[in-house]
Amino acid sequence: MIRFVIIIATLFVSCLPLAEGADYNASFDCTKAISSVEKLVCEYPDLATLDVTLSQLYQMGIPAGRAKDNVIKSQRLWLRDVRNKCKDKDCIEKAYKNRINVISRVDKIMPLSKREYICSKVTGYINDGSIKTQFVSMRDIGLEKQQQWINTHSNVIGIAPIQTYEFSNEGKYRTLGLMVGGGTCGNCDIFDMSSNLLSLDPEDDAKEHLRWASWGMCDDLMFVDKDPIIVTGRFSGGRSRATLVSWIAPDGIRRPLCYLDITGERKTELLQNENADLCNSVLTGQTKNVIWHKAEIKLCERYQTYGRAYPSCLEKDAIVDINNDGKEERVGFFGLDSGAGCGARYEWLRQLSPDGNIIENSIIDNVLRNEATGPIPGIDRTDMNLSLHIMLYNGKSYIFSNSHSGNSARLFYISNNEIKSLCEYNIYPQHTVKMMYGFE
Repeated sequence: MIRFVIIIATLFVSCLPLAEGADYNASFDCTKAISSVEKLVCEYPDLATLDVTLSQLYQMGIPAGRAKDNVIKSQRLWLRDVRNKCKDKDCIEKAYKNRINVISRVDKIMPLSKREYICSKVTGYINDGSIKTQFVSMRDIGLEKQQQWINTHSNVIGIAPIQTYEFSNEGKYRTLGLMVGGGTCGNCDIFDMSSNLLSLDPEDDAKEHLRWASWGMCDDLMFVDKDPIIVTGRFSGGRSRATLVSWIAPDGIRRPLCYLDITGERKTELLQNENADLCNSVLTGQTKNVIWHKAEIKLCERYQTYGRAYPSCLEKDAIVDINNDGKEERVGFFGLDSGAGCGARYEWLRQLSPDGNIIENSIIDNVLRNEATGPIPGIDRTDMNLSLHIMLYNGKSYIFSNSHSGNSARLFYISNNEIKSLCEYNIYPQHTVKMMYGFE
């Protein structure tokens, strides 16, 4: 995932040792290194960076609230019984990472009660549709600074920071950066640009929630009681989907607080209501859906998306008075499961002739093709809005479809070749905290 790529880039990890005389420092004076372990730490830049990170955490007195003597004793025992018994680079690297995880565990620097409070707060904002009002705006850094970063991190291809946010926290001036890129389903991650180690994840993640939480998602920044909180999800274009809540601690290291999942329930907000009985009947399932029949003919067309044309085929058809003029028409339902980007599902309607061909450029067909469109591209199928439907109510036909924002939909009907929009809805998938992190 992109977050781990960024970590590697920022740490300047190299599989090769430093050249003799290279200017790269550990937390101690490498010119005075005596033991084989100290020499290896000074020889490899990634080990030296881990050493500096651990030293900084140690000096900060993490974990907080414990006696200073206990911290010192614990560190000395680790040096003697763990690190200094290593014989090679891999052993030393593992020892440092395990020690960093232990000494900076999130449960020791943020109580469980506070983590639960933050996750509950964020989940509430998502579920009531107000989460976007909590996000802070980041500032574009400009092409010149972006290019400077790319030049400094020449071993990273395809990703770069585009925005920053500067603030003061616990007397320390901090800059958070938004990194984007990483392929057709590249995500965007926020991290502390001054941190040596960008994120720490618990080792026990058997279901790999953390691995996939960022796939096709993007980070947004908000503050809860002055703490910088990162919400990983999709909130652009009206969407409302989140997977992860993280905290960027005062040491600059990002730590996951909780994993979010959707419950299957949805909160629906009625925005336009030209017919109260009809609009409410849609929500309560009192309307009837048109009877579709599986397509018996092979009818396909090309659908253009993400710069490519995909073959899309007729899935089912129905006989219905789609324009409410007293005459029945044949309507075809087309679908496309695209692998482009992060994967997507598209649905749309076309008018068909009695023998099953598309009636190109008819008034009805133009309306169906341009107005009756189903789910906009989604990352998680369970996050899709209600699919495209033709509904029957009091002897008339209505079309329920997504609008062009991911979590809104509308109901309209066609009469005298004109479109009349009757109901418009905002739809918010409900989220719950599926897993709390904290290394308990």
